[in-house]
Amino acid sequence: MNLIDLLFPPKCVFCRTRSRQSICGACQGTLPWVTSSYADGVASPLYYSGKARDAVLRYKFNGFSLYAKTFGLLMAQAAQNAGLKPDLITWVPSSRLRRWKRGYDQCERLSAELSRVMGIPRRKLLKKTTHTKSQTKMRQDKQRTDNVRGAYTVCSPCDAKTVLLIDDVYTTGSTIYECREALLRAGVPRVLCLTLARSRR
Repeated sequence: MNLIDLLFPPKCVFCRTRSRQSICGACQGTLPWVTSSYADGVASPLYYSGKARDAVLRYKFNGFSLYAKTFGLLMAQAAQNAGLKPDLITWVPSSRLRRWKRGYDQCERLSAELSRVMGIPRRKLLKKTTHTKSQTKMRQDKQRTDNVRGAYTVCSPCDAKTVLLIDDVYTTGSTIYECREALLRAGVPRVLCLTLARSRR
């Protein structure tokens, strides 16, 4: 065991118990894994509930940015299971204010891990032009849709035929679908969608 492990023992990202693996054996067997490969046009490895939800919230709001490595591997596996074969990876961007508060863009970090694992280039194609309210506590589909309408625009030309669009959580799909439509309107022939987790609906 090295000094770093002695000072900061490795833990399972989901249950926070000491583990030599980033996902312990107990969580491997009990996490809310998604079994459908591409439901609603979106692939995801996990349902947004229980320990999975807790881990995502720590990643998004409590500075656990290193979780991106484990989450990226899970998302890459989900993409493979769904047969997704993109030419380019991009992501749903955070607003400047949220990046400043968190210290990082959580979806950009996920895209970096996916690019590394899948061996596919990535590029920022979208820009958030409006600082919208947080969708976390919005329960109605219309509220979420109205909140993000027109909030994203394409900021870079793209000649890829198939783009993989990354987001963290799929609830109603309002955010990722808004971004997908922006890319399609800009001339991207095909946009595939992948999230870390999805709500049970």
